[in-house]
Amino acid sequence: MPAQPQNPAGNQENLPPEQEQWLDAVERALNVRLGEIPPQGDNAVEDMIVDGPEEERGEFMAIVEDEEQENIEEGIEQRPTHDQQGRIIEEQGEFLALGDDEDERDIERGVEQRGVDLRQPEIPFEAPPPYDPPPPYEAGEQEDMDDEEFEELERPEHRELHQHDPQPGEGEQPPERRVYNEMPQAGSPIRLNRKNDGTMVIDRRSVPATIKAKRERSLGRRDKVTYEPTEHSMNVEGLLTPPNKVGNERLQSVFASGATGYLQKFPDIEDSAIKRCHAMEEANGSLQFVGADQIVHETKILTALSHFKDAKGAENIIEYRGSGISQFGDPFLIMEEMNGGTLANRIPDDRGLEEPQLNDFAKGVLSGMAFLQNRNIIHQDLKADNILFRENDSTVPVISDFDTASAHEGIASDHENGRDFGYRRGGSPDIQPPEVYDENGQMTGKIDSWNGGVLMLQAAIGNEGRQAFLDETAEFRAQDGRRDQGLYDAFLDPRIANVPPNIQAVIKGLLKIDLNERMTAEQALALIEDQPEDEQQ
Repeated sequence: MPAQPQNPAGNQENLPPEQEQWLDAVERALNVRLGEIPPQGDNAVEDMIVDGPEEERGEFMAIVEDEEQENIEEGIEQRPTHDQQGRIIEEQGEFLALGDDEDERDIERGVEQRGVDLRQPEIPFEAPPPYDPPPPYEAGEQEDMDDEEFEELERPEHRELHQHDPQPGEGEQPPERRVYNEMPQAGSPIRLNRKNDGTMVIDRRSVPATIKAKRERSLGRRDKVTYEPTEHSMNVEGLLTPPNKVGNERLQSVFASGATGYLQKFPDIEDSAIKRCHAMEEANGSLQFVGADQIVHETKILTALSHFKDAKGAENIIEYRGSGISQFGDPFLIMEEMNGGTLANRIPDDRGLEEPQLNDFAKGVLSGMAFLQNRNIIHQDLKADNILFRENDSTVPVISDFDTASAHEGIASDHENGRDFGYRRGGSPDIQPPEVYDENGQMTGKIDSWNGGVLMLQAAIGNEGRQAFLDETAEFRAQDGRRDQGLYDAFLDPRIANVPPNIQAVIKGLLKIDLNERMTAEQALALIEDQPEDEQQ
């Protein structure tokens, strides 16, 4: 029903008839819009409303049209009041002061006399004066400003309401986690095959060969093997000394020597060393190179791994820099030079590494082991003498000496010029797992897990403790057939009683007799990386 008319104090009475008629028409139109009364006639009052002051259309009409709507900006409901004739006298609330203030139209508080406004004639619009922009700067005018004024203009002071002065330690962002790429680098020719367990097999045919073997077979005599360069070989003609001959005094340039070769500094590439074969002179004056097959084999593996430089654990593998055949006919391999010594030199005889160093070593060597296991490469000789460091102050371990590495398939399987001979057993006997001694033992990448467990034991308890443990478990490991894990742990547990718990868990997880229970390097690494920093210190 229509709103009950009211007659508040201050309303306007005795209006001229034409204004009363106009207000009655407005009131009827509003009640029609509110649905309070049915339309009458042709609703000519609509034209009257439209023809009213332009300022009255818009916000005023929108509020009246929706009786449930509250003022959105101020949250104050608009309640129209009426006089005895049903005319709108005033609306209380916060509204636009139309017709009252030409400049300040936003009224914060007060009562708007809408009845008066509705009856006011339209105020003629006066256009503002045209915009007169200031004259442009003359050349050189800005240069006269002081540097301090420029600095103030360019960098105004700005503070948020809640901003406070930074305290020590605030605002420091945690270091970003490195993003690894386990696939070969862009543009690499390396091809991979994925296995069901998620590991990858490097297609040996996709690895650029730098050395080609030529084998002459004769009945009842040892094969004669010569080596030839390929298009991928490094040319070092005139850069190398004659090979070191077995039985002669060692060359002064040799700084390390082993069963399969020796190392010299290679000055033509910064921080690099070259691995070459020992030479034996035969009766006819020709040279036979000892350990050449192993160097060729190692070259193939490191060539392939050099295409995975962005993978996790790649920094824990010695870096390959080139290979080929010297002018004397011996194969060579160029790698980064390691100036920080071996792990064996860093571990004290009577105790293990300090805990921070031990954790750094564990993370690094397990990362390198996982890198190899994920590419189906079995190193087989992970011992302290084969773990190197780049500099004396470096704690990043680097795995070297891949001459005995093997696999059942892929780049590490023993092969020559594309011929595949499969897995070949190798490595130091005292660090091999029990299955190696079994007649029907299953050879898998978890051979390296066991090697790594012995290596971690040595780093945790010292050189003497490691040797004593290997001596007392030698018979246990060498026996063929089923072995008791409990008996083995009876030897192990007393040795690692004082070792940090996370390292204990890694050692015991890697030294499991059952292959199904023995951890991979990646599983062991998770035990180290998941440790809170304060527990590792």
